[in-house]
Amino acid sequence: METKIVGKKRIFLPEVDSTNSYAIKLLKNVKLEEGTLVFTDYQTQGRGQRGMVWNAEPASNLIFSFILKPSFLSPENYYYLYKIAALACYDTLAKIIDTSQFDIKIKWPNDILVNQQKIGGILIENSFSENKLQWSIVGVGINVNQKMAASGFNAVSMIDLNGLEADRNLIMDSFCEIFEAYYTQLMHADFEKMDALYFSHLLGTNEWCKVLYKGKEMRIKVARIHSNGLMVMVNEQAQEFEIDVKDITWFL
Repeated sequence: METKIVGKKRIFLPEVDSTNSYAIKLLKNVKLEEGTLVFTDYQTQGRGQRGMVWNAEPASNLIFSFILKPSFLSPENYYYLYKIAALACYDTLAKIIDTSQFDIKIKWPNDILVNQQKIGGILIENSFSENKLQWSIVGVGINVNQKMAASGFNAVSMIDLNGLEADRNLIMDSFCEIFEAYYTQLMHADFEKMDALYFSHLLGTNEWCKVLYKGKEMRIKVARIHSNGLMVMVNEQAQEFEIDVKDITWFL
């Protein structure tokens, strides 16, 4: 693997409550290099948006977190970390999954879908001090070798799609290389290019999607995503709404 930062130093834990939580504890007690990666075979208390919990089958999926120190990034642009993490997930999957058969989408704000079923998710936790971004923990989960049909979730895995077991370490290596390339672009403030690429892969771009918005069902398209992470959607009456993640539920 050819990276200078992301994943160059790794910590493997056979089991842990949460790789994000473990990385945060490490940061508070040990001086760690940027890019240090924590990964595990089994996460007992994985956390997601809105307090959701996902318990994966041991030694079947990719579960990892890595530490960034993006002091170059202003607080109002921190959401670009979500964008490049999602783009890295997209590109990693596109190298393995035939995109002529399977439709990979980024579902705002933090899910990766294949044919409208969840295959991965991202959770980023940040620390700010004196209006500066001190550190960020980027947590990633990708369903790899766990068969999801009986999981009770609207989810899918790589083995469901390809019928073959995949090497989790090779997939993680690929993600790290791709993410680092995007991170380097972010250092050079190449926001316009990232916005266009992210928007092109986003669920709801140039297509109507059914959502529940503040208790009301409607069809929407995504107009744009602000740098602060808020989504602007447009309804069938051409009205625009700026929304937070807690205000919307997607029907898939």
